[in-house]
Amino acid sequence: MATRPLPLNQLRHEAAPQPGVKICHISSVSTLTARAFYRECVHMAELGYDVCLICPGEKDRAKNGVQVLGYRRGNGAISRLLASPFALQAALRQKADIYHLHSPQMLPVGWILKLFFRKRVVYDIFEDFPSMALTKEKLPLAIRKTIGGLVYWIESASCKVFDGVVTADPSVMRMYARAASGQKIVFYNLPSLQLFNAVHNGHPKRYDIVYSGGISERTGIYVLLSAVHHLVARGMKPKILIFGYFDSEASAQQLKNRISELGLTEQVEVKGRVTPPEVPGLLRQARIGVVPLQPIPKFMKNIPTKLFEYWACGLATVVSDLPPMRPFLGNNRYGFCVNPADSNEFARALEWLIKNPEKTEEMGREARKAVLKRLNTDCERKRLAAFYQRVLGRPGVAKVYSRVP
Repeated sequence: MATRPLPLNQLRHEAAPQPGVKICHISSVSTLTARAFYRECVHMAELGYDVCLICPGEKDRAKNGVQVLGYRRGNGAISRLLASPFALQAALRQKADIYHLHSPQMLPVGWILKLFFRKRVVYDIFEDFPSMALTKEKLPLAIRKTIGGLVYWIESASCKVFDGVVTADPSVMRMYARAASGQKIVFYNLPSLQLFNAVHNGHPKRYDIVYSGGISERTGIYVLLSAVHHLVARGMKPKILIFGYFDSEASAQQLKNRISELGLTEQVEVKGRVTPPEVPGLLRQARIGVVPLQPIPKFMKNIPTKLFEYWACGLATVVSDLPPMRPFLGNNRYGFCVNPADSNEFARALEWLIKNPEKTEEMGREARKAVLKRLNTDCERKRLAAFYQRVLGRPGVAKVYSRVP
């Protein structure tokens, strides 16, 4: 089903949340993630909902108006699946009005809640999980394709049974819109103004370029290093900050070796994974944000969160010319789209921005204005509240489930 833009003034007319409604989020991830916790749980608590988040390995506590509840932790996808009964036990004690599931490992919990206990269940497909299976390079391609197909079939069947489906991207919603029999919404991974406004000023510019997120060949990190190598060969000495997560210790060592081979040890600083509250402070220390994602199936559907986070910090951007990002950067107002496989194109765009600091700052200011005006979770949360009301059967709420700029 095609998605339509939602005018900003329409946000004001969506119904207000109902007092006393309890939303229980259930995750298989052992950290308070930016999407589940900061974008969804915290914002719904601010709107007056009673919100809890059940996730493995956490201590029971209250944080930002959300009740965080832990259960037995599992390591690896299979272990997390086997640990799901502990999440079910905790979920049933909550007696929530809506159970909001995150990750495929929680689908068995959702089926039990729906079919045996008649609970209202929604499923958050925040990634293209079938395509993610294709990135598991340790497995033979035939097995990866089989796993991907199985994940898609299970998710589609779940969408038919559950009361609602949430995605982070219109392309992923189109994958499941026909199967979904309940309510639907595209809830974009936009930055929280609370998180990013707190550190908007006061950080020195220590880096010319920053990259955040997954650090691997598929995310284009080696294309970025090649682009920086081109800049150094032209007599420039840019400073680059890279932070995020690696697939393994071996991939981390591979990156360090490549940086050394290219002679970029003085130019490139690499940090590991950081928590969501740490991200704005790091980004604010740079001038340019880079999104060099490669054209694999997953990135042909998912909009990278880092793009909006760069803009929230006032950074101009150089991004891969891929369909999910194209609508946001079509006019080069906030940066440049380049061929994802061409390190020379990345280098030319980065060189122009570094040598034209006034234009770069102007692009960054315009990008931040867009975030303050519409590309933020503070706007999106009203739509999520309306989605919950439709799941609860509240009358008079328009069935608008997607908005694009």
